[in-house]
Amino acid sequence: MFKTFASITLTVLVSIFVLSTGLPIMADAAQQDAPAAQMNAADNKLADAVRQALKKADFADESVMVEAKDGVITLTGTVLGKDRVAECEQAARRVDGVKHVVNKLTFPSVQTGGDR
Repeated sequence: MFKTFASITLTVLVSIFVLSTGLPIMADAAQQDAPAAQMNAADNKLADAVRQALKKADFADESVMVEAKDGVITLTGTVLGKDRVAECEQAARRVDGVKHVVNKLTFPSVQTGGDR
């Protein structure tokens, strides 16, 4: 009986302490993940919009990966030439919601006949 009383007393004291500090006793996992889920949904939607813009700009046959985070688009992969790197970045910049583009695209270099 003493153990039960001690356990109840401890639970009450901890609850009073938590309530007095303003900390939540138990946060719902869905509530904690809601902002992250909304951000992920917005990032995914923006990345899809950029992919569609690149497809319309004839980048569908090139190996371009698109990532979005808080309105920042990161382009990685390989395009056919140096001029295509800038064109791809510009196509991404024109999409509504894009705040900044990080361009990590590469292109194959042309080998000259000197090193055989």
